[in-house]
Amino acid sequence: MEDLAYEAKIKQYILDNPHLFVSPEKTDSIVYFEKSIYFGNTIADCLVFNSYNYEIGIEIKTGHDSTYRLRKQLRDYIKVCDYVWVVIHDSLTEEVMDILDELHLPFVGVITYIEYDESIAGGIYRQASYNPVNSPYMALMMMWSKELKVMAKAVAERNNENINKMTKKSQYIKYIIKKLGKEEAKGLLCNFILSGQGDPNKVTNSYRFNLSR
Repeated sequence: MEDLAYEAKIKQYILDNPHLFVSPEKTDSIVYFEKSIYFGNTIADCLVFNSYNYEIGIEIKTGHDSTYRLRKQLRDYIKVCDYVWVVIHDSLTEEVMDILDELHLPFVGVITYIEYDESIAGGIYRQASYNPVNSPYMALMMMWSKELKVMAKAVAERNNENINKMTKKSQYIKYIIKKLGKEEAKGLLCNFILSGQGDPNKVTNSYRFNLSR
């Protein structure tokens, strides 16, 4: 329970510091915690869907965590997200930087933090840059079939086409990407989430950044 409470404190730190990840005064964002990605192989600690940066993945490693699974987690994040960050306790900095160098991931950003007076104090150790190997197909794959159907139908209506024969997630995704191209397909995904059109029957840990600070 102590570890869960500690991780919750880091998640609140992320919500309280949107400027580390986006430009909150210019863009809108939705924050998901504990969302499965890449066929459920990895549970992303945090995903931020943003109207400018699109999809941002954030992996948290606290001072109580091991980096044993980090290599696999990062390989999954970069298949899905436009920007990737790791938020780590200062004690893990050297170890995590070695892993990023080993995996040749210079575009992954690093935020380090320390505990101070029962509070979290942190900052950017290395700025994230655009991830050139992200896959809009894999990003769309994490959505539910009903959600993909809604998105595909919207694209089909725009093109005066009928997609009633489509029934599979892969069909909807391939159609969306074929008609829109990869970048616009990713934009459609983010705008869909930001507009609150997700399946209401699916429970998601969805939050907004705290912009009052």
